[in-house]
Amino acid sequence: MISEYGGRDHKTEATPWTAINDWQTMKSFSPMMMQFMAKPNLILKAIPFSLAKAEWSGNEGRDYAWRLLRHNDEKTGETGDEYVFTDIIKFYRLWSDVNGTRVNTDSNEADLLVDSYVNKNKAYVIISNLETSANSALLNLTELPSNPINNIKIKHLHFANGESTLTTTSQNIGVKNELPKSINIGAEATVIIEYTFSNNIKITAESDEHKYYATTYKQPIKSNTALKFNINDVKTSEYGKGILRLSFGREHDLAQQPIVKVNGTLVTVPTDYAGDEQVFRPQVFSMLEIEVPNELLKTNNTILVTYPDDGGFVSSVTLQAFEYSDDI
Repeated sequence: MISEYGGRDHKTEATPWTAINDWQTMKSFSPMMMQFMAKPNLILKAIPFSLAKAEWSGNEGRDYAWRLLRHNDEKTGETGDEYVFTDIIKFYRLWSDVNGTRVNTDSNEADLLVDSYVNKNKAYVIISNLETSANSALLNLTELPSNPINNIKIKHLHFANGESTLTTTSQNIGVKNELPKSINIGAEATVIIEYTFSNNIKITAESDEHKYYATTYKQPIKSNTALKFNINDVKTSEYGKGILRLSFGREHDLAQQPIVKVNGTLVTVPTDYAGDEQVFRPQVFSMLEIEVPNELLKTNNTILVTYPDDGGFVSSVTLQAFEYSDDI
């Protein structure tokens, strides 16, 4: 149970209400919730931190940053003392239509979190941008010819003109209208694309995920010396893949991309990790997601991690193993 989550800005939060504070609170709701929803076997309930009112706080709650309701006259140009929604309501409006069964979604960009759900003839694709600048995503959907798309609705929650902005656009897809091949996403923004298909979507394959932990953790890094991690009792399958999650903490000027071998075979290590570069912190503490081809996975696995310089730690190594019922 996670009773409260979200963002904050220590410099401005103890001040009268501003639209900027609403954004600072709310912009992390979606990417954090997406990570919680990826762990339905571990997390029963998670609630973003935003009270309805805060009348117990100073000046009838006017100095409390995390509110779903504010006094009307707290916004410049508005008058009256009745309660109205803060911009945080836009988070709920962004997600209001999403429902259904979670289905497979992949992103090859660490700073674009993705997820998707299917409900009858609708598919909801969620993309959250962790970058502090605008980003774009190419969209690839499978098996479209057998089930044409009739309509696309796009909700985009982003920061524009000094406040949180939720824009909604809709497009009918006719014979001559092509599906959008890419989409632009604002800085630290979230987009939800609702595809309406002609017929109900059939889910004909399953992906079964298991997570495994290495037998050791928190190993000090020494230059050109392989750190050994064993991940045992892995259930292997004919179809699937693995994702090695390698967490590390190092000084900023040290290498952040190691050489990694899985059962003696080199695997491709990405240069990027999710989130920012933590320039205001004394060290980088982050995690690399490294894809492992299915054919490399064994019941008992040896992972070797080598950095070219001294310093810092590999804090943990875990393996997500996906078993597919078909060769998807």
